[in-house]
Formats: sequence, C-alpha cells, structure tokens
Amino acid sequence: MVAFNVPNGDPVNDVSTGAANDLQQATDLVRSMITEFGMSDNLGLAAYNQARQAPFPQAGMQDRGLEYSQETAKLIDAEVSRMLSESYATTNKILSRERHYLEIVAQALLEKETLTGEELRSLMESKVNKAA
Repeated sequence: MVAFNVPNGDPVNDVSTGAANDLQQATDLVRSMITEFGMSDNLGLAAYNQARQAPFPQAGMQDRGLEYSQETAKLIDAEVSRMLSESYATTNKILSRERHYLEIVAQALLEKETLTGEELRSLMESKVNKAA
C-alpha cells in the first residue's frame, strides 16, 4: 500500500490523484501502528486510544474523547507524516533500482491481464536466469 502512486507511472516523483484511497489506507495503517500497537520509535511503546466508550454506558453518559493531550496528538500526526514520507522514499528508491522487473511484470500484465503467484515467480526466475 505504501507504494500508493508509484506504479501509476514513473516510479520517481509521480504524484497523482488516482491513488487517494491507497494513501488513505496507508495513513490509517500507519496511524494504527502508532496509536494502537506502539510501533513508533519516537512515541514509544504506548497505546493512544481515541474516543473509547464505557463498556456499559449509562443514560446521559458521553464519550470520554481523546485520552491524550493536544501536544501528543501533534506528535502522532508528525510521526504519521514522517513514517509515510520515509516509506514513500524507500519505495521509490527500490522501484527505481529494480525498474527492469517492474517493466517485465507490466508487459506480462498487458499481454495476459492477470498473473498467478507461480506465473510471476516463473517469469522473474526466467528473466534472472537470462541476465546471468
């Protein structure tokens, strides 16, 4: 998912609107990694839960809202942005370096439309063996 718009064209610096859903899913995933699973070096091993409801709400009882400060919310937003930017840069670097594989797969998909895992493995192995 983090490769949200790279396959839509040139794998380097090609930003398009066609990948909005992928970007939203990547953002949601990274936010969950940080706030639910404690997967952030900068924020540490902590779960930052949002808008939890009481298990047995009583009449007139409202949501408790955020369970962390506005400052922590800003840190979470900054960490989401940092992690997405780093992932995007890494993806661009890998796809630029391995562009020939991307082109091989794109050509095969133009010819056949879909590839099974086995077909993809076979295609990659045959191209690697020819290059060796």
